[in-house]
Amino acid sequence: MIGYQTEILAFAVKWAPYAGGDEQVLPTFGLSVEEYYRRLLQLLDSPAARSVDSSTITRIRHQCMQRLATTPERAPQGR
Repeated sequence: MIGYQTEILAFAVKWAPYAGGDEQVLPTFGLSVEEYYRRLLQLLDSPAARSVDSSTITRIRHQCMQRLATTPERAPQGR
């Protein structure tokens, strides 16, 4: 799991100056963009993110919040 977290953080740091890399999320991690940003947001508060400078963390956190705010909420399943 630690390697996976490191990969997600490295990807986010690489793409931070370009505001994302969303089109690469599914083929790289097998995650929807929404799930990627949810996981990334959690990782930013984990010990795994200590090696990333604070300005980059702030930029990535802002990108996560923007993407999640613009993601349409899903309708409840099973109805």
